[in-house]
Amino acid sequence: MVAVLLPIAAFYLKLGRFAPARMLIARDVPVALATDINPGAGLSPSMPVVMAFACFAMDLTVEEALIAATLNAAWSLDRAPLIGSLETGKLMDAVVVDGGLLELLRIGAPAIRQVIKRGQVVASRERQSS
Repeated sequence: MVAVLLPIAAFYLKLGRFAPARMLIARDVPVALATDINPGAGLSPSMPVVMAFACFAMDLTVEEALIAATLNAAWSLDRAPLIGSLETGKLMDAVVVDGGLLELLRIGAPAIRQVIKRGQVVASRERQSS
């Protein structure tokens, strides 16, 4: 079992609270993150926004948010043997960012350098100088 948390839905629905991610993790429940993109309660398809909410409103670390958005999300779909982490034999989908792990939380900033789908670069831009 994996708890799939939808912080964007909580934000757009003005619930005034987010899912209790810290409590779930403390109770050894794997947590996944998703956008829940839909016209009623999830108006953003942005995983960086989801991860930022998870870190700043749900108290996850950046590392926990990354695992929740990748490997745990794959587990929630029963696809972890094929996707969700960079391991031999798995399909390679990845996003390469300029800078460190915190760049994943930058909303609206062009941190993504490359997008790789099934091992092939499908989008790329030159590295930004700091």
